[in-house]
Amino acid sequence: MRKIMGTIMDRTGIVLAGGKSLRLGIDKSFIKINGRMLIELVVQRLTECVSDLIVVVDEMKKKEDVEKVLKSYNISIVVDSVKDFGPVAGIYEGLKHAKTEYCGVFATDLPFLNKDLINFFFQSCKGFDAAITVWNEKYREPLHAVYRRDPMMRACKVSIDKNSKKIFSCVKLLKNVNYIPIELIKKIDPELKSFFNINTKEDINLIRQQHRLSPDFKN
Repeated sequence: MRKIMGTIMDRTGIVLAGGKSLRLGIDKSFIKINGRMLIELVVQRLTECVSDLIVVVDEMKKKEDVEKVLKSYNISIVVDSVKDFGPVAGIYEGLKHAKTEYCGVFATDLPFLNKDLINFFFQSCKGFDAAITVWNEKYREPLHAVYRRDPMMRACKVSIDKNSKKIFSCVKLLKNVNYIPIELIKKIDPELKSFFNINTKEDINLIRQQHRLSPDFKN
């Protein structure tokens, strides 16, 4: 197994690898990007930044499939205990299994995660319940963020009990959130490629092209 890299031992990475994309009709985790599964690209990058890594899936069959793809990585793969509840359930499940105080939460379709930006988010969460990007007055990015384990886990449980599936119903329950302006993010990731995700077939083709040219992801 590959050893998880990094000297900071108080960090967990949580990858939300739920079901099929409604728009694409396929499971994003298993999209091939130049010979490698998308979920492996995400996991590979996160292993450089965290001491523990948890992948959350929605069913046992997918757990088995993900285990095959990630068999060379020393990670945990867990199944949602709260069914059909979306990302809130995935975050809750990941936090339940986490052993560290601070946990980064990332979607499975982010092929250009930036190591420096991830480190910045963990540093920015110290002393806060969460560190979350603010794009504008209306939109914030909860699936490339860092959360303090216990407060966010309690908030997710409250939302689940109230049948509220919106992530920001959880975030609103947190007392101390560090909202990071997008202008500050651009100083580390000028093109904001870390947030580029897959929603269409055109996105897949674009990512394949860009990934082929990116020296950061070549083995």
